[in-house]
Order: sequence, then structure tokens, then C-alpha cells
Amino acid sequence: MAVALHALFIFISFISLACGRHTIAATNPRRFATKLIHRNSPLSPFYKHNASSYYKDANGDVVLKNSLSRYAYLSAKQRNPYSSNKIRTTQFPDGNVFLAKLSIGTPPFDVYAVMDTGSDVFWIQCKPCEDCYSQIDPIYDRTKSSTYVPFSCNSSTCSFLPEARRDCDRDNKCLYHLQYDDGDTSSGYLASEVLTFNSSGSISKIPDVAFGCGVRNTHKIHDHEAGILSLSDGDLSLVNQLAGPEKRKFSYCFGNLTDPTTEGNLIIGEGSYIAGDETPLERDYFFYLTLIDISVGDKRLQIPPIYFERKPSRVGGVIIDSGTTLTYLSSGAYLPLEAGLKEQLEIFQRKLVQDPTFDRRTCFEGRIGRDLAGFPLVTFHFQGDADLVLEKWSQFQQVSEEVFCLAFYMSPDELNVIGNMAQQSYNFGFDLVNNVLTFEDIDCSII
Repeated sequence: MAVALHALFIFISFISLACGRHTIAATNPRRFATKLIHRNSPLSPFYKHNASSYYKDANGDVVLKNSLSRYAYLSAKQRNPYSSNKIRTTQFPDGNVFLAKLSIGTPPFDVYAVMDTGSDVFWIQCKPCEDCYSQIDPIYDRTKSSTYVPFSCNSSTCSFLPEARRDCDRDNKCLYHLQYDDGDTSSGYLASEVLTFNSSGSISKIPDVAFGCGVRNTHKIHDHEAGILSLSDGDLSLVNQLAGPEKRKFSYCFGNLTDPTTEGNLIIGEGSYIAGDETPLERDYFFYLTLIDISVGDKRLQIPPIYFERKPSRVGGVIIDSGTTLTYLSSGAYLPLEAGLKEQLEIFQRKLVQDPTFDRRTCFEGRIGRDLAGFPLVTFHFQGDADLVLEKWSQFQQVSEEVFCLAFYMSPDELNVIGNMAQQSYNFGFDLVNNVLTFEDIDCSII
């Protein structure tokens, strides 16, 4: 919940789906695909006609503060992934985000949720509320759905929640508790419902999807978004519920985050786009990668591997996260990269200036599109000769009309995070059966 830099949202138009019971109850493989639509796109229901708000909404002071809080969550969760009830932080900002629309219940009720590879529980706000935050859009009412069924405390599904995050009420109904690092919370009933997806008039339904029905929620940013669409490797993640144990794959493609008209997609299960460069994927609550080195232009920075490795204490390492906007690098990796970019920016006659939104970012005078034509590429070299190549829009963020800043930030500790700005214009395929990640620079609209 609160504070994560540009947590990626998705506005979901489901393209295809094969239905069946979720994997907790059955093992039939299934597949669905969604369109990802930028919040500022004219196709978005929240489209803002005032284009002058772009820099303020997308790139202002909130951006870095949100990103730092998201990083704090990732770092804390890495140290204690399962026993702590503090599970994540994120925020629902205006700007470079994607919105997720899905329908739940019978009759179907539309809600908007956050796509998050770092969350293991799919939850939304539910009425009757005991204490809900002020959501602008109507809140799903479980008493008006004929397919809402709460899980009992002795159900196997309830046991998928860690002990610190589950409880029982006086009627033996399973309760979940999520507490976020910034103090925001969500708690309520673990239940099952029908999800309905409508694409071009074709309606598909999935029965018995486990979700958190939040009746006590606090959220500092009151907006349209109703909850979290979880894509982690947890038992209650939608990936495991929808894809089936032998088809645990998903892929997403964001498109260009600087273009409000861009469209992307999300595919879960059979038909996920698993193609391109391939690198090993380690699953330990988060998705870990093996980063070998970084290049600026043709120059390898020769960063010692120790700055990318997980320690015996299991801290550090490199994760890929859909809910973080900036890319975080430990000091031993960030400082050489910053020096290499500064050297190139001097050649492009860009003047170092104070960050107008936060005094700890490295910023320069100018406009990315106008002043950085032909700027060298930055390449992240992963195990397996897999190269993630970042062009200028993935290296820098325009924070005002005439100031841009690095889209990289020095980690407060040893954890490295590949954020969504570095992921734009690529399709990422997560094969959780074979433990590999693929990525390919591609036009998302052709997938």
C-alpha cells in the first residue's frame, strides 16, 4: 500500500481465458491475457485532460519518496519473508502507472487493483466495512454476491497464510492480517469468489478464486484503487491459482512508460510469452537474478561480483520487481555507473543541477528527448549471456520541464532492485516451472 514509486497498475481487458477451479482446489491448467493501459491514456477511465499535470503527477517529489518506501519494504521483507506480518509497502500515485480492472462476485462487480510481483495475497476492500478507507469508486459488497464463500479456519487454504498473518473469528472463519511498513493495513476474511473477465463481449468466469476480503483497511492515499493483484510465487498468488502447477508461467510487457498512449499486456499460464534472452531465476519469495556486470556504452564497469551476490545471511542480491520505478544498486555498483553516466553527460554538455524534488538525486539541466539524441546505451549483463539494454528513456527520468535525473538510485543497504523504468519496452517471461526469466525488446502490441 502506501508509498512505492509508481507501483504499476493494470487496467485489465481480458483477451483470452480457459476456466476452471483455482490450483488450491484443482490442477487444470488455464491461461488468460490482459491489456495494460497507461492511466493517462485516453482509453483509461481516469484520463486527465490537463496535460500540464504530467510532470507533477509522474515525476515529482512523491516519486522518490514512494520508491524509497517500496525499497524499505523489499529490504525488510527479504530479511524476514514469512514470519513477519509486515509484508509490503506501495502507493497508488497519479502518473506513469497502469490500472487493473477486474470483476468479482455474482453479479460481477468491477474493481481496480495493483499488479504486484512482490505480493502474495490477492485482496480487495469489502463491504460491509468495519473500517475502510475512503475509496472513490463503489466498494464490492460481499453480502450482495451469491458466490462469496468464506474459508473456515481448519481449511487447507487458510493454512497457506503464515501463522503471524492469520486468525479465527468466533464463527471459525479464517481471517488474514496484513500490516505495511508505513502503518497502512488490510485485514478481513479469506474467502473464495468468482472472477469475471470481459473481452470484446466474450465473458469468461473463474470460480473459487481465493482472495482477501478486506473489511478493516487503512490507506493514506484515497483513490479509485481497491486492492492488490498478486503475482508472486506464494500459494495464494493469482499465478498459482490460475495457471495450474504444471503451467506456472506468466509474462508482462509494459511498453513505453513515457508515452501515455502506450499499451502493454499480462499473460498468465499457457501461452505466456517466454522468449528472448534467458537467465536463471531463483524464487525465494521474490524473484532473484544473477547480475554479472554493467556497461556504459562499450565500456564494462568491472563491478566486483560481491556487490550483486546474496550473502550467507540471505540479504543482498538482485531482484526484479514490478512495483518499484527506479533501479536500486548497492554503492559498489551505483557509484561506478553514476561516474560513467556523468562522464558521458559532460560530452553532451549537460550541466549538473540540484534535484528540484529531492536533494539526493543526481540531476542535469535539459530534456531527455531534445538533448540526449544518440546517448550511449547502458547494458545490464546477466548470467547466461542475457543482456538487458537500456536506452535513454530507461536511464533518466524527466522531473520537470528542463531537469532530468538518473533513473538509478544508491541502495540504502545491499539489496539491488531492477525497477520498472528499466523494464519498459521489454517483455518479461517468468517460467516458474523451469526457473528461468526471459526478456525481449519488443512491441508489446504484437504479443
